[in-house]
Amino acid sequence: MRLNSKIAFIGAGKMAETIISGIIRSKIFSPKQIVISDIDKNRSCFIKQKFKIFAAKDNFEAAKNSDVIFLSVKPQNISEVIGSIYEAIDSKKLVVSIAAGVSLKYLRKKMPKAKIIRVMPNNPCLIGEGISAVSASKNSGKKEKEFVKSIFSLLGKVLIIDEKHLDAITGLSGSGPAFIYSAIDGMLSAGEKLGLSRQNAKVLTIQTFIGAAKTMEQADMSAQDLINQVASPKGTTIEGLKVLDKRKFKKALFDAVIAAAKRASEIKKSLEGSL
Repeated sequence: MRLNSKIAFIGAGKMAETIISGIIRSKIFSPKQIVISDIDKNRSCFIKQKFKIFAAKDNFEAAKNSDVIFLSVKPQNISEVIGSIYEAIDSKKLVVSIAAGVSLKYLRKKMPKAKIIRVMPNNPCLIGEGISAVSASKNSGKKEKEFVKSIFSLLGKVLIIDEKHLDAITGLSGSGPAFIYSAIDGMLSAGEKLGLSRQNAKVLTIQTFIGAAKTMEQADMSAQDLINQVASPKGTTIEGLKVLDKRKFKKALFDAVIAAAKRASEIKKSLEGSL
């Protein structure tokens, strides 16, 4: 994509805010090249003032005057949003959707002229530590893929993948941070129950997760090997692991990922069934 390209964000939610922040922070594009549109005009005004970008009067205006259009809306609103910009879409425009469960098939059917790329980012993109999975339609070329990869690389790691894996990725890395936050909250609360201040419990818990994740990343060992390093017979850790096994902790995490992926697939099938 050209450095003088104009970028529109349809939907001004937290992820749109995060992407805009990364773009402006990198200075790849100037605020003057970015426009926002959202049904919540107060939210549009907030984003406009925060980043000194332009707020369009409606979705059509934002799309018509842009080269790249980010659809950062909820899946249940995607049909209405596409309807509002349809007349502004031509073969020169690149549409980037971050709506979970909204397939390329659906998007191509609704916007046959556009080049379309799907992205599944995740919550840690907020601090530049996310991971985003990117899948492109057949009419999207190398330059479009590289452009989208360069944008999301500002927010963390990027994987270029076949779309057939996006439901699984939605369940694993898209929804996964919430499962991790839940585990953190449980451990933090236990620390408080045992007499630690909330601040100390928070520091200890978070650093434990960070350290364990980095160890898993860097050590040439399986998760079970690392568990065995920490858990000695008749020690403290083994007692805690007995509780996790009894409560089927790993099975619960497994089922949570499967359930989230299944829901993404259901959304996809429902939307495609409406074509």
